[in-house]
This record gives sequence, structure tokens and C-alpha cells, in this order.
Amino acid sequence: MLTNGLMDREVEKQLTLLRMYAILLHVNKSYLRKLVIWLRSHLWLLLLGMTSELVYFFYLLRGFPLMHDYYHLDTMGSIAGYTHTGFLIYLIAFSFLFVLFGFAWREAHRFQDRATLWFILSFGGIFAITTMFVYPVTAIDIFNYIVYGLIMVQYGVNPMTTPPAQFGADPLMQLAGGFITQPSPYGPLGQVIQALPVKIAGRDVLVSLLLLKFMFSSMIIYGAFLVYKILSHIAPRFAIPATLALAWNPFVFFEFSCQRPQRYPYDVPYSSCYICTDKRLSYLGPDADHSFCLD
Repeated sequence: MLTNGLMDREVEKQLTLLRMYAILLHVNKSYLRKLVIWLRSHLWLLLLGMTSELVYFFYLLRGFPLMHDYYHLDTMGSIAGYTHTGFLIYLIAFSFLFVLFGFAWREAHRFQDRATLWFILSFGGIFAITTMFVYPVTAIDIFNYIVYGLIMVQYGVNPMTTPPAQFGADPLMQLAGGFITQPSPYGPLGQVIQALPVKIAGRDVLVSLLLLKFMFSSMIIYGAFLVYKILSHIAPRFAIPATLALAWNPFVFFEFSCQRPQRYPYDVPYSSCYICTDKRLSYLGPDADHSFCLD
């Protein structure tokens, strides 16, 4: 009898496990079916995003890697050898990126669901990470941020009144290029923000570059999210397309994530937060719903 009782309990345990497995299998099949349906409806958007990433990776990242020579100032023309072929490839690559971007923006008008938002922001994050590792090929501003940050953090003086030339014995001051005799043109808040990566990385130029690029790239994606939050309440039909217009914009990534994050990455998040907190915005209309500001 004891043996039979043990066997019954063992059988019952096995049956319980089988039931649990069957439930999980049913749930997984259900989610998998929904995922397949969702991906089918977003297939063109997925293909456009993947193709854009391939261009960013194989043209920008492989052609102009940050690891190329981040201790010296260089230009896109110099890296490409100042060839007509290099110029033509540049035109073709960015024309193709903007064509893909245009098709994606048009496709985005079909959707208004939250899952599409995270899909768009995820691809935007992938684009941002890829372009973070691209050399700043058309401007040296980001190197100036590091130089002025070093003046503030390492030497403890005001970079808005002290030019890098005053510390000419420091080889990193040469990264200021033609601005070595000029103090920082940026305001106090901007100067503090730009000095944060230098405070963390010290004199490691590569780490400072990546931290600066990460900081400003994050602002772009966060700004795109704020665009969605605002428009989803005042113009829901345009929320997803407008989010994509920022989060997938080739100009934004080339100009601000690749090379010279200036005012723009601040502008969208901060102006969006202003809209969310300022109750006096009459152009939204007297009946506008501001409750989204607290979401």
C-alpha cells in the first residue's frame, strides 16, 4: 500500500508538470502567433531599418572608424584620400539613407500603437550606437569640449576666460586646433555638462569621446520619446511619424551623434519638457489636455 501511495504521488507530480508544460506551450504559441502577425504588418519598416543600419555600419563605421586616429584631428576628405570616388560614394550613401528614411516615414503613418514606438526607438538606439563609433569627420567641436573640460577639471581654471594656449606644454591642448588661442564660447551650463565625461575619463581621449557621444545620442532618443508623448495627446495621428522623423533621421545622426553635438541635442528634450510643464501655452488651445505631462 505504501508503495502504491508513493507511485500515485509520483504520477500526480508528473501529470502536474505536464499540465504546466502544456499551459506554457499554449501561452508561448499564443504570443508567438501574435508576434508573427505584428512582424508581418511591420515587415517593410523592419526591412527599411535593417537596410539603414547596414549603410551606417558598412559605409560610416567601416569607412571612418573612431579608432582610426582619435588623438589627431582629421577630416572626411583626408581619410577618404580626397578622391572623386570617395565623394561619389558619400553622395550615393546619404541619398540612399534619405530615400530609406522617406519610405520609413511614409510607412509609419499606418501605425499608432505603443509597440511601434518602442520598435522605432530601438532602431534609433541601434543607429546611435553605430554612429557613436564613427570619427567626427567634418568638425572638431567635440575635441574642443574635451580640451575645455580638461582646463576646467584638471587645471581648475575657467575655460570661458582661459584659452588652451595657456597650457601649451600639454599635448592634449593641440586637439583644439585653430581654437587653441580662444577661450570657450559655451555658456556655464553647457561647459559643466561637457566637462562631465572628462571628469569620469580623465585624460583618456577615446573614453571621453565615447561618453560625450553617448550622452548626446541619448538626448536625441529621449527627445524623440518626448515628441511622441506630446503629439500623442495633441495630434495622435502624427505621433509615430514625428517620432520616426527624429529617431531615424540620417542628418541628425551624422551631424550630432557622429561628430559635433552642439545645441540641438539639448533643444528637443529641454523644449519638450518646457511644453510639458508650461500651462500657459495658448497655441495648444484652451481645451488642450495637459495630463500627459504627469504620465
